[in-house]
Amino acid sequence: MLYHLRLKGNGAHMIGSCDEVDPASGVPTCVTCGYRTDPDFTNPGFRMRRRRLDISCCYDGAVVVSDRFRTLYASLGGSNLRFVDLPKAPGFHHLTCITPVALDYAAMGTQCLRLCTGCGRHLDVVGCGTLVLAPGAFLAGNELAFADRYFGSHNEAIPLLLCGELLAKAIGAAGLAGIDACEPVAMTQQG
Repeated sequence: MLYHLRLKGNGAHMIGSCDEVDPASGVPTCVTCGYRTDPDFTNPGFRMRRRRLDISCCYDGAVVVSDRFRTLYASLGGSNLRFVDLPKAPGFHHLTCITPVALDYAAMGTQCLRLCTGCGRHLDVVGCGTLVLAPGAFLAGNELAFADRYFGSHNEAIPLLLCGELLAKAIGAAGLAGIDACEPVAMTQQG
């Protein structure tokens, strides 16, 4: 069984607001639409506002985790996540996913709107009914992964987090803070 993790917000931005990136962050942007071209970009000047959360999401989609989360994940033998140190937020890391999980967006009713001709990115990815794995997609019980598309609009697009059953239970048992919901998902696979 897989779980969908919904995270609390941490009240911060990694790279800027929805409409404008902070040039001081250094994030690469598209010359056509002006939005970030690297959704996993880490701002070395990022400061954590709500330090009591072990896993949380910035307004602009960056997932931030504590040393507690990192230790728990390592204890289960997970290997699908990259933890980028945040120099101005000791004890916290920007979380990125090495191998995202492919979903069947057509079967889910997801709409990918406003394609930018400059960067090739859809500026709006909206609508998510029942989650449907793409053919051949899989996630081990001790792993956490992002879906292969970020949902939302502009620079506020956020990753959809999928979690294996073993990790979901360990997170609950450890009492890690920052999860709004850990919902079991009856994932169906087309084909």
